[in-house]
Amino acid sequence: MASDAIICVGIRFIVADDAGPRAHDRLRASGDIPPGVTLIDGGLRGLDLLGAMENRRRVVLVDTVSGYGPPGTVVTLDGAEVAAMAESYGHGAGLPYLLAMLPVATDAPPEECWLVGVEGPADEAAIERLAQRSLDIVRSVRTTSTCVP
Repeated sequence: MASDAIICVGIRFIVADDAGPRAHDRLRASGDIPPGVTLIDGGLRGLDLLGAMENRRRVVLVDTVSGYGPPGTVVTLDGAEVAAMAESYGHGAGLPYLLAMLPVATDAPPEECWLVGVEGPADEAAIERLAQRSLDIVRSVRTTSTCVP
């Protein structure tokens, strides 16, 4: 069976976009990553993450989001829902474009994709909730998420 991955993205040195790297650090330090789950610091790799997502059963992307509530709000979005937000390629295309490209640019896209995001700037309690929610998803039984819109 293909493995799962938690891929944390963002810019460590910009407070408004550092939730993914901080969640990565929290998850790595916790030692709670289940067997069969790969933790990846995706940083700013963008489309280079396609290879890390291919041949996976489930992928959970962890990032800062905007427009879902006050700072610290943690949201879980289906990958197809996020991919449907892609408008065009460009510097700001981000995760929607990455997810929209999965079925086009890979031979074996993940069966499931999720985005676990937090409204920034995020305090330590929000980062803990973000990390915990990503673990909850990879520990859960098969869900209804898809990667393709």
